[in-house]
Amino acid sequence: IGTNTTWNAGTYTYDDVLITGTSTLTFNGTVTLNVTNLTIDSGSTLSANGKGYEGGQGPGAGSSTTSRKGGGGYGGKGGDGYVSSGSGGATYGSAITPVDLGSGGGNYGQQKGGSGGGAIKLSVSENLIINGNITANGGDGNDVASGGGSGGSIYIIAQTLSGTGKISANGGTGAREGGGGGGGRIAIYYET
Repeated sequence: IGTNTTWNAGTYTYDDVLITGTSTLTFNGTVTLNVTNLTIDSGSTLSANGKGYEGGQGPGAGSSTTSRKGGGGYGGKGGDGYVSSGSGGATYGSAITPVDLGSGGGNYGQQKGGSGGGAIKLSVSENLIINGNITANGGDGNDVASGGGSGGSIYIIAQTLSGTGKISANGGTGAREGGGGGGGRIAIYYET
């Protein structure tokens, strides 16, 4: 994969996948990749950033009922809004087998809260080499006082894992006085 590419929700099975040329493979929603070998070159990314629940939606959605909206929750509680604060969203899902989408931050009128991160599952029967990035970060709140979305989930099963890259499922930043999104969930297992 040498150009920016999007895969919609579903399950994909390949022998070998190489993400290269500073390109981004985007997983839209909940995506499972079954593969023999997966390599992510330096400067390239496998991303589910902002591909979870939209603002104001999801089991950990930030409050949209007050003037300063809460951040979305998932692996961690969403941050409360400032002053007349909207509550941050609650935690949910499994820390052992994280497969849920991240929740959206609270909406401020027409200003949407950030979307939660998507759900990445990688089943790699041989080698996973990460010199780039795997990310399922939540989106930032949009203007005024909307909340940030929570991070999504990254669930990896691999025989070997190597490389100098980064794996993240961070919450998004709240807009101005909105709460920030809680972190997502990451689990990595070695299959012998």
